[in-house]
Amino acid sequence: MLVVLLGAAGRARAEDKPAATAGVLANPATSPLPAAEATPPAPEQTPSALPPAGGSPPTGYPPAQPFGYPPGYGYPPPAYPQGYPAYPYAYPPAQPQSPPDAGPPAPPTPEPPAPLPTGRWRLGGSLVLFPQGYLSFDHRLGGESIDNYARSTISSPGIAGFAEVDLVRYLYLGLAAQFLPWVEWTQPEGSSARGSTWGGSAREFDLLPHIGLAFATSPRLRIFGYLGAGYSLLDASAVTGPQYIELETMHGFVVQTGGGARFAVGEHGFFAVRGSYQRGYHGQEERSPTTGLSSEARLRSSFIGLHGSAGYWF
Repeated sequence: MLVVLLGAAGRARAEDKPAATAGVLANPATSPLPAAEATPPAPEQTPSALPPAGGSPPTGYPPAQPFGYPPGYGYPPPAYPQGYPAYPYAYPPAQPQSPPDAGPPAPPTPEPPAPLPTGRWRLGGSLVLFPQGYLSFDHRLGGESIDNYARSTISSPGIAGFAEVDLVRYLYLGLAAQFLPWVEWTQPEGSSARGSTWGGSAREFDLLPHIGLAFATSPRLRIFGYLGAGYSLLDASAVTGPQYIELETMHGFVVQTGGGARFAVGEHGFFAVRGSYQRGYHGQEERSPTTGLSSEARLRSSFIGLHGSAGYWF
């Protein structure tokens, strides 16, 4: 019996709890209990940031911070954080310096070198002197020599003009015109010597195309050699001889070869010196007024010459 009574009492207590709870949660308008008797909510507990000594860590979050930007910094901001010395925003004062020792004077600035010639053409003139020469005359009638005369010549001066052009690096072509105002024999000693009847002087004009080679030994100096052959006229009308010979203008050709050095002055000027050897071949045909036979006069010459030139290089 006692067991039955205890079980009935437990069921009755369990049925009373839901009714009370339902009355608390019901709408106050329909609840039998007054609103003042409703159970107030439990106060909100703020957990501590640090766990209590010897206890368990807090389970809640820290309190919410108010939204917004952090307070602004002061202006101007400090150059360095606290604890660092302020940097002096300026260069340190200049230290007095002693004047430098006066060394040796600076060398003078060298003048720039004169420009070198870059053109291909040269125009120039020459003074010519043939200090040594040889001149021979031969008069032939019917193929046989009837008179001949040969002797050295006196020094024969002259002048010349020329034009040259560089074809390639070492090769050049030129054209020269040369004039010798007088060419004459040396006089024999004594009037009784053979050939003493010959005298007077001739004039010679030569037109000499030539070809040459030039090699540069320095930026301004060139060594050259040349060979030329051209047309020549020899006016022998002033040459006197036997009465039966009357010489006039003799036509022929000359061959000249030589070599020398050419030095450039500035961009356009130049000087040159050279030596030469020249041979001339001149002839004249005439008919005898008495016999009607034709005769031929031949004049052969050879000269060793010196030339000094100057001109314009462009």
